[in-house]
This record gives sequence, structure tokens and C-alpha cells, in this order.
Amino acid sequence: MKTLVVYDSVFGNTQKVAETVAQTLGPDAEAKRVMNTSLEDIQNAGLVIFGSPTRAFAPTTEMRGYLKNLSKGVLSGKTVGVFDTRMDVQKINIKILSFLAGVFGYAADTMVKLIARKGAVNIVSNWFFVLESEGPLAEGELERAAEWAGSLQTPE
Repeated sequence: MKTLVVYDSVFGNTQKVAETVAQTLGPDAEAKRVMNTSLEDIQNAGLVIFGSPTRAFAPTTEMRGYLKNLSKGVLSGKTVGVFDTRMDVQKINIKILSFLAGVFGYAADTMVKLIARKGAVNIVSNWFFVLESEGPLAEGELERAAEWAGSLQTPE
């Protein structure tokens, strides 16, 4: 079954995760930047995964707009994965960031809500940590991304 990983990336960290996920899922998987993804790409995939960095506690403007503009029902019957890249607010221990993350959430939270409105019912989400706002990815995160990808199931 064809798999599509739709991502946006600002500093390259989310792109690395998206490419790792696609590689892990094999030759029928492809990672495409959100701005280069068509409705037909989504329709032709059995498993669709969306990834975005967390920017101001939300997905990028491009990803948010793309998901809002998807046709209702286009994700019905599909397994959908969602991931974001984010800083670990517990490790950086800045109280205001922890508070704001608790109030507003992260990119994956917003993407799950937007995707559910498009008919997806089987949504699996995850996140991957970056060390600073621009990265790099924390040690072991690409391995964790590969493990997560391996756990995703496509519909029979």
C-alpha cells in the first residue's frame, strides 16, 4: 500500500524525521513537502502521515492552511499519522514556556483536530525533540522515528 509523508520544515529537522519515516516504510513510501503535495497524492495513499515543526505552539502556516483546505472526507478510511518536532519544555525548565505549552499545546495537537474534521478516525500521533528552537534533533530521535514508523499499520 502506498504511503505518503507530507511535511513542512523550517530548519530541516522535521524533514529529517519525515525522510526517516518514509525510508523505514519502504519503497512504496514517499516524503513530500506540503507545498508540493496534491489532493491526488493524498487520495492515492492508504497511509498518510503529516509532520510539522511546532512554531508558536502550532503547525506552520503552510501546514495549517493545507489541512484546513483538504476536502472533507478525503481521509475517511485511511490510517493517518501525525508528528511534530518540538523543544522539550521540561528539560529547558522555563516556567512560562511550560505554561504556554500546557495552554496551547503543540503542532501535533492542532493537526489531529484539523485531520479529524476531514473524516480520519484512526489517527496516531507522536513528537520528536529538538535541542534548541532551530535544532538539532535530540540524540536518538531519528531512531525513535524509525521505530514509530515501523509500528504504523496500513489498512488491509
